[in-house]
Amino acid sequence: MSGVTLTDNQWCNMLKFLRNEPSIRIRSETECRRFVEAVLWIIRSGAQWRLLPKDHGLWNSIYKRFSRWNNKGLWKRMFAFFSADPDTEHLIVDSTVVRAHPCAAGALKPADGVPPDQALGRSRGGFSTKIHISVDGLGNPVKYVLTPGQAHDVSQAENLLSGYNPERLMADKAYDSNDFRHILAQRGIEA
Repeated sequence: MSGVTLTDNQWCNMLKFLRNEPSIRIRSETECRRFVEAVLWIIRSGAQWRLLPKDHGLWNSIYKRFSRWNNKGLWKRMFAFFSADPDTEHLIVDSTVVRAHPCAAGALKPADGVPPDQALGRSRGGFSTKIHISVDGLGNPVKYVLTPGQAHDVSQAENLLSGYNPERLMADKAYDSNDFRHILAQRGIEA
């Protein structure tokens, strides 16, 4: 395998979760693990689906299965399940911009005329999405928010903090605003 592989313990935990999902059926544990590792490779590398190494399987089949799971909300439920018990003595927030391919700007509107929200917007760098994320003290993701690329980091700071009451919050200077520092002080959180 090239790139990302799951440990046997990680796969065992993930398999328990997947077996309890009524919306999917697992025929072969080996093939399912290969599929999940292919998705992790795409996420890790940021590559196009068609550049997926052949040892992961046919890229188009993997993309279609990924899309089906996404439409069923499985990825969101999996994220929520595995991030349900974070170590939030420390919380770390940050964001990154993901550039969209130029063809992402020209999608046709659906029949009802209302395009789905895909968190795409125009920033100085071009057409993009911004991923805002909070992680626990061990670096495990606990919450994420997608916004158009022009959204400022501090605009999602309270959202990333909601539901958690850490002792300390670590963030870069993009989150340094008097209003946000005041909110942290009110909640007894050290910046």
